[in-house]
This record gives sequence, C-alpha cells and structure tokens, in this order.
Amino acid sequence: MGTGLKERDHRTIKDQIDKLKVTKPLTQVNTTRKNLVFTKATLYAEIQYRGWTADHKLRHASFKGLRDPEDM
Repeated sequence: MGTGLKERDHRTIKDQIDKLKVTKPLTQVNTTRKNLVFTKATLYAEIQYRGWTADHKLRHASFKGLRDPEDM
C-alpha cells in the first residue's frame, strides 16, 4: 500500500497551490524556518488512515484525492 499520491497528482496540486499563494500567513506563525510558502486555505484533501500513534501522528495515511468543498 502506497501513499496514494502519484506524480501527476503532485503536478496538479502544485499548479493549484501556485494560484493560491499569499504574501503573508492568514494567522500568526511562530517559526524560524525560511522559504515558507503561504496560501489561501481553499483545497480539501481526502486522506484515509488506520489510526493515530501515541505521539499523535496518522498511521498509514494515504491520499485519496482533492474534494470539492461544496460536496462536504
């Protein structure tokens, strides 16, 4: 079982994210990291997962696709 994210998905999502870039974050961000890219939060991904780990991370997460927010 893979992550579900194919190379064509990477290109499609990157093209969509490039159209959503903003110059500064919509909320306050406390980080010292450089080269961050901020976007409008308008894409919805469907992710399937088996559960949560003890340190609150998703177990066996896989990308199922982008969803239309109107269908939610």
